[in-house]
Amino acid sequence: MVKIENPINNKDIAIHKFFLSFVLFSLILLLLIAPVLHLDLSNLVLLIMSTGCLFMLLRAASMLRLAYQIPMTIKRYFCPGADSGLSGLKWRHVIVVPIYKEAVETIESTVRSLSLHRSSSSNYVILCAHEKADVNHEEKFRHIHDALADRFLGLIKSVHVIAPQECPGKAANVNHAVRSYAASQDEWYFSGTMVTVIDCDTLINEYYFYELERKATAVANPHSVIFAAPAFFEINRGKVPCFVRAVDDLWSLAGAANIFSNSKLGFPISNYSLSLKMLDEMGYWDVDHDSVGEDFHTFIKATVKLDEDVWLIPIGIPMNNENVIGHTYTNSLFARYSQAMRHALGIASTAYLFKHILSSTFSMRKCVVFLLCLESHCFPMLYFAVGIHVYECVLANNFHTYFHDEKLLLFYILSGSAFVLANAIFVSYKTIQFFLRHRVFNKPRDIVAEGFSDLCDLCVQGLSALAYFMVPFGFRAYQNLVFKTNKVYYSKVEERTRRY
Repeated sequence: MVKIENPINNKDIAIHKFFLSFVLFSLILLLLIAPVLHLDLSNLVLLIMSTGCLFMLLRAASMLRLAYQIPMTIKRYFCPGADSGLSGLKWRHVIVVPIYKEAVETIESTVRSLSLHRSSSSNYVILCAHEKADVNHEEKFRHIHDALADRFLGLIKSVHVIAPQECPGKAANVNHAVRSYAASQDEWYFSGTMVTVIDCDTLINEYYFYELERKATAVANPHSVIFAAPAFFEINRGKVPCFVRAVDDLWSLAGAANIFSNSKLGFPISNYSLSLKMLDEMGYWDVDHDSVGEDFHTFIKATVKLDEDVWLIPIGIPMNNENVIGHTYTNSLFARYSQAMRHALGIASTAYLFKHILSSTFSMRKCVVFLLCLESHCFPMLYFAVGIHVYECVLANNFHTYFHDEKLLLFYILSGSAFVLANAIFVSYKTIQFFLRHRVFNKPRDIVAEGFSDLCDLCVQGLSALAYFMVPFGFRAYQNLVFKTNKVYYSKVEERTRRY
């Protein structure tokens, strides 16, 4: 038996958050007021546009990789008779289901779907990670245990009590559950145990675990790899407002393109797997208020804490998640906004990596990961500011004063390239989404309804991106600028989401 300590992390990154936010807001403010002050920022604008096109080109290549790998993986398992030669799983799979105030029906649906897998009784240990603050946690676990306990190698309950300096949420809950489990195991089990973290509403196909083991066998060291599958939102797609669907699709698209990066550097989104040995070596999860984006932060912490290179390997069997939904149409909109505010807390992970880069020996690999963090948390707001800047220049009739000759040609080339790349990425994603919806998630085919739904989503995508990404991430950056901590706001946001 191994005793696992659970320290509270205090990364002290306030000054680094301030610096990054100061630079970001300075650039945005400069872009917004430059036309009024008649400042020529054409070189800065073209630099930002070039950076954006470079990232879009990389993401387009990632989507091509996704469009190739997912059908190949699906063919490997889903064609008639393709799975007849599959032998049993070799790893012990600990599947962590974090539970707070979700309905027991949602929890049972997730756990029951796992119980139907062929290797569930021999290889699956289900960790139901409850919170003490959920007054119904005993009743929920009893219901799941009585119905499904005999279907698994183990069905274990953990109850997490929030420590004074911990941030309530998935990271602290999962951290407590896995640490408690690890402390009850002999250390030699760690290298043969794979931990898979999911959301409470995630449905996993059993072939995910076969593909996970196939990929783990193919890499030189499976204990330096985080495995992740793209998440699609198809469970309750027809029941949520188009604004929620649109932003979740954008989120899913960005996550999928990130996971299937050709560099094998990126960040898992919501659902991912890694070995228990790797978790133990990296010190499990951070649980402070600067580590709320536990999935995003996991790859960054592994990169910082482990001496050897850490990679992100994509799994071509997608996960199926639920869209956020409230009691009414309006509540659904506000619930998604509250979730976006919680996601935006992940901007602190960029500052965490920034601090490490400044305080350690130079590493090109970590600098690339830092640029990927900036791509996620900072650059989109700069792109938006560039758009406003160009619009202001046109209104002030001085656009051609700043953009002329070679600069004007480059501006048009970059604008056209961005338009083509954005549409190529979007069409690739929608094609894969349509394929998976009917081939893997077994949704009934209704071309008219799906076409109308996609048209509605397309019409509101711009507004959804502004309301659910630009505003929340901008507000979090503002908090960092004025030294307000995430802790001040987190509890209100978390409870507001639950209320909706």
